Amino acid sequence: MTKSSGFTLIELLVVVAIVGILSAVGIVSYNGYVDSTKKKATENILGTIGLAQTDHYASCATYYSSSGDYCESADEETECSATSASTRKIGQELFGDPNYIDQNNGFLFCSFLTGRTSYTINAVKGDCVLSINQLGKIDRSLCQ
Repeated sequence: MTKSSGFTLIELLVVVAIVGILSAVGIVSYNGYVDSTKKKATENILGTIGLAQTDHYASCATYYSSSGDYCESADEETECSATSASTRKIGQELFGDPNYIDQNNGFLFCSFLTGRTSYTINAVKGDCVLSINQLGKIDRSLCQ
């Protein structure tokens, strides 16, 4: 009679199950980390656009709106549509480069006037909407 050493099939199955559970938990945590990082990067972009709005106001005596041209005075709006085109237009008009705003994080941007001396910039990705106003206050209420 020979004695063999090694793992039984049951032991191997238990180890594989434990590794599977740990990897599933890790993937969920990693995806949450990636989403929160993209939101924080988008908030930073919103702040940068807000600073560019201040420069635009100094040059044109009005804030930039996605529906207008560079120094065109637009009427008060209530909302804007964030598209790839509006994102590129913000990059072109405020930064001189249509590809200035990186769209790889999935957020699209638009800017609208809420009076002659105030604006709101929206960043939209699906149901998530981040916005910033002329006071620099970021609204995260529509993006959980």
